[in-house]
Amino acid sequence: MQVNFSLQQWLEAMRHIAPITGMLHVGAGMGNAVARYAEWGVPAAVLVEASEEHHDKLASIASSHPGWSAHQAVLAERAEEISFYVASNVSESGIIAPENLAGLWRNLKTKEQRRISSTPLKALFDSLGPRAGHINWAVIDCLPALPILKGAQAILENWDVLAVRAVLDETQSVGQGTSKAEIDSFLQAHGYQPIAVEEERQPAVGMVLYVRNWKAVLNVKLTAATEAKEQQTNLANDRHLQLEQLTKARDEQAQLANDRQQQLEQLTKARDEQVKLANDRHLQLEQLTKARDEQAQLANDRHLQLEQLTKARDEQAKLANDRHLQLEQLTKARDEQTKLANDRQQQLEQLTKARDEQTKLANDRQQQLEQLTKLRDEQTKLANDRHLQLEQLTKARDEQAKLANDRHLQLEQLTKARDEQTKLANDRHLQLEQLTKARDEQTKLANDRQQQLEQLTKARDEQAKLANDRHLQLEQLTKARDEQAKLANDRHQQIEQLTKARDEQTKLANDRHQQLEQLTKARDEQTKITAERQTLHDKAVSDSAQQVGQITELLKIQQTRLDKMEQGLRQQITKGLENSTKQIESFIGIETYLSRGQLLPALHGWPISADFALYLINLLEKNNYDLILEFGSGASTVLMASAIVKQLQRHPMVQVPHSENDGRHFHRNIGSDGEHHFPTHIAQENVNRSVIDLVPRVVTFEHHRQYFDETREKLHQAGVAEVVELIHAPLQDYATPSGEQFLYYDCEKKIAEIATLLDGRKAKILLLVDGPPGATCKLARYPALPIVLRNLATHRLDVLMDDFDRQDEKEIVSRWSDLLTKRSLAHKMETFAFEKGACLISVN
Repeated sequence: MQVNFSLQQWLEAMRHIAPITGMLHVGAGMGNAVARYAEWGVPAAVLVEASEEHHDKLASIASSHPGWSAHQAVLAERAEEISFYVASNVSESGIIAPENLAGLWRNLKTKEQRRISSTPLKALFDSLGPRAGHINWAVIDCLPALPILKGAQAILENWDVLAVRAVLDETQSVGQGTSKAEIDSFLQAHGYQPIAVEEERQPAVGMVLYVRNWKAVLNVKLTAATEAKEQQTNLANDRHLQLEQLTKARDEQAQLANDRQQQLEQLTKARDEQVKLANDRHLQLEQLTKARDEQAQLANDRHLQLEQLTKARDEQAKLANDRHLQLEQLTKARDEQTKLANDRQQQLEQLTKARDEQTKLANDRQQQLEQLTKLRDEQTKLANDRHLQLEQLTKARDEQAKLANDRHLQLEQLTKARDEQTKLANDRHLQLEQLTKARDEQTKLANDRQQQLEQLTKARDEQAKLANDRHLQLEQLTKARDEQAKLANDRHQQIEQLTKARDEQTKLANDRHQQLEQLTKARDEQTKITAERQTLHDKAVSDSAQQVGQITELLKIQQTRLDKMEQGLRQQITKGLENSTKQIESFIGIETYLSRGQLLPALHGWPISADFALYLINLLEKNNYDLILEFGSGASTVLMASAIVKQLQRHPMVQVPHSENDGRHFHRNIGSDGEHHFPTHIAQENVNRSVIDLVPRVVTFEHHRQYFDETREKLHQAGVAEVVELIHAPLQDYATPSGEQFLYYDCEKKIAEIATLLDGRKAKILLLVDGPPGATCKLARYPALPIVLRNLATHRLDVLMDDFDRQDEKEIVSRWSDLLTKRSLAHKMETFAFEKGACLISVN
């Protein structure tokens, strides 16, 4: 059944679905709609009117409402000078000549025409400042509306509900931009769909209500944004692959540099061994020098002996003079040799001291070189760790981007995410260039290391040559130990060799200094690369966290809004359907009362549903039950009693004995012949039984006093109270054999009495379970069948459970089935998809 709502009802419904944060009303006129806005509690309102007189009144009204404002303006698609027509009916004044509206209003005339400047709606909103951002409802109550909507531009994206005045009759040629078809086409392109139309007094003109179809808008824009994002993701993946390749090349260069460094350390070790060998040779040289001094001392002793012999040579004068001359010459030569030896010794000591200082300087430089090399290795390891973190964060960012894609981001946020992806790709490209530069610098560093290796190799060869020279010098000094003249010549050669060694040590120290500067530069470059990596890492983490936060927040807001809209629509639709159902039931009730003088019970809300009621009547007609047991009274009680009375009136009857005090029997005649009767199938079987014979009736248990009184009153109103034994049975404790506790009707005594009446026969019994309420306790209706089986298990039982859509009722029926199986009672079960669900279990 389709339900048509008025425009006012739709507005009320939409006000709950999309709450008004701000209202725009173009063509507000004398302010007739303003009172409704005030009643709704609209926090912000922008009222626009072209008429100066109407504007003054609107301004007066707006001044009493904070956040409201009135504006005098003629709105159009663009700012320009246009003609404005004052009509004989001031409400139809506008930019359409009144004569063009003659097809709608024959007596409409132009009173005045003047040229004025129009304003686009976008310009008006710009002048409002931040207040414009709160507007989410708009009413365009003038003709033509399309130019005003076109002048809104991007503002249309911010509205949820839009009411537009339009020409509904397409045969009326009023002017461009006035017809509903034109407005529908324009608004559908911006994500709006019409949901209601209400005609004015002139049926060719009316108001059309549009709502924002957010799902369609998001789907279209999300598809485009997703494609753009996929392209950006592919580009980022390509850049990432290049980055990995360059990183691999850089690692290979670093590995090559490490290998070269190891070679450099090995050569440095070899050089140190050569220096140690040279020191050992120098020690040997000092030992030989000491031996030479001892020989000089021996020569002095021999000279003393010579003087003594010269003194003893007094007798041989000539021989003494000649020996004395020789002695002076030899003494002079010895002194010259001694002085020359002392001078050479001083030079040797100076060169040795200079060599030791150079060696110490080289050792210090070597320690600095090792420290810088260790620092560079640590920086390289740190850079590799940071790169690994960057790859992990990049992977996490891609997963977050995929999650954001699955949750359908809004277009603006997806566009922003796309821009951020583009920026990230540019950053990756910049990082790629930086890594390429770093790779070139590593290649250059490797070449420099190769040159240093060659230089050290050359230095090693020179050291080996120096060691050989020192060895040769040692052999020469050993040989010169007996000859002082040859010793002097050897010392001179040694001085020249040491001078050369000093120059080589100086050159080596300079090379070490250059190497130290190069390693310092490499360390600085590694530090710079590490800092850049850290910056990229921090930025990636920040961007990823910010993007995920924004996406999550937007998804929450969007989901909340959609849930609220869905809940509002459900409530409005449900409310409308319930109201329609009540109206139909009321109409049928009135018709029944007028035709038969009876009021029907309500069949919607808490009572049984109409489909369940119809099935219950069919069940009674089909089976002609001997007894109906009902747990929970109400509309079903009146319905079943009425059906039984109809059966008794249709079928031939035999007279039933009457007992004034027996509540089990009728108290007035019901048959068409004026007598009280049984149905034929019971009467023939029990014709010889007297007062205790069972009559067809309903036994109903009700625990709530108010409902008990209401049901009794309705039974009397319907004239069927005599076929119902309505029992007030308060809830009491009931325990199952397994110890489970329930609250159930005080009904066991009455059911035992019925079992006594039915003793010796097999009756057809309907057990209707519609109480107590589910909130009474867990599985509140379960005791019904165990209590009945305790006394009536031998009879044919049809157990009808209402509200089978509820989980508790499903579990109760399942436990009933287990109970019947355990007691070896044959049964079958059938379920029905009624409004509230139902289940029928047939036993025996």
